[in-house]
Amino acid sequence: MEWTVNSQSVENNTSNVTVKLKIQRTDGYPSYGAYNNNANNTITLTVGGTQRYSTSTAKIDTRGSGQTLATWTGDVGHNADGTLNLALQGYFYFNSSGASSLSKGGYTISTTAAIATIPRKSSVSCTSGNVEESVAITIAKANSAFTHTLTYSFGSLTGTIATKTSSANVGWTLPTSFYAQMPTTASKVGTITCETFNGEASLGTTTCNFTARVSVATAPNVYGTVGDSNTTTVALTGDSSKLIKFYSTALATITASANASATLSQKQINGITVTG
Repeated sequence: MEWTVNSQSVENNTSNVTVKLKIQRTDGYPSYGAYNNNANNTITLTVGGTQRYSTSTAKIDTRGSGQTLATWTGDVGHNADGTLNLALQGYFYFNSSGASSLSKGGYTISTTAAIATIPRKSSVSCTSGNVEESVAITIAKANSAFTHTLTYSFGSLTGTIATKTSSANVGWTLPTSFYAQMPTTASKVGTITCETFNGEASLGTTTCNFTARVSVATAPNVYGTVGDSNTTTVALTGDSSKLIKFYSTALATITASANASATLSQKQINGITVTG
């Protein structure tokens, strides 16, 4: 059994192959016996589980340099990951006469052809980081000519990071819109999807997860003041920031604002909830 890979199609994930079933004497008697020219021998050739050639009216002659019993050329599909171990089987029934040295009966040869893997979709990995900071996306390219489109999903948000980039390393700043997707947590997991292209043909997608975190810098802005609200003592001191023991009326005030799409849920002074 002989096979040759003539070409491969990355777009279609197929190989064009030629398979041949051959017979030849190896006993050192090239002119004796094992031939039948009565055109009544059966030959079949099966490639990848499909019978590609069949005849019941073959002449078989093993003298000299032997004979090619069957030939088939065509396309065979690869697995989704681009690999292919192609099962091959040849069969002939030698309907010999009594004078033949090759016994009358059926003969089978089976083998597997390991066809070169066709490059398929690339894999992707990514780092995690704080919102508004850059994370790294790394593409393990299955073929240097491939391009890749990167998209993300985070909570209810989706978007495009890069379109048909040829780079294997892409930096991406986590957008501020991510804050609103984390109203009660300090971190959240999102997904990056990498779609591989060979020219205009899509070869499939792979994904990786990243964690977006809320940094310390996004904590609320809070400060407080204490002053005298007693007009009599303020008139005495001339300064509301000064308090006279047992006479002034202290007024504590909280000023606060939220960052990063957060909202303030409560403000307290000495354990007492206040509005301001």
